[in-house]
Amino acid sequence: MDLSFRQEGDTARWDWTPVPVPVEVTLPPGMHVAANPGGGQVKGAHRLLVPSGTGHLEVTCARD
Repeated sequence: MDLSFRQEGDTARWDWTPVPVPVEVTLPPGMHVAANPGGGQVKGAHRLLVPSGTGHLEVTCARD
C-alpha cells in the first residue's frame, strides 16, 4: 500500500492505494476536525473512518 500525507494550513490530505476494508486515519498531533469531511466519518475529534475502496481524504482541521 502506498500512503502519503500532506498538510497545508488548515487542510490535511491523505492519499493511499484503495483497499477492500475501511481505513482509519488520525489527524496530526494538536489538531482536531473543524469541518465534516466529505467521504469520512468522524470517530472523535482526532480520528476519521473512510469507507473501503476509497483512496483519499481531505479535511479541514483546527488547532486544539
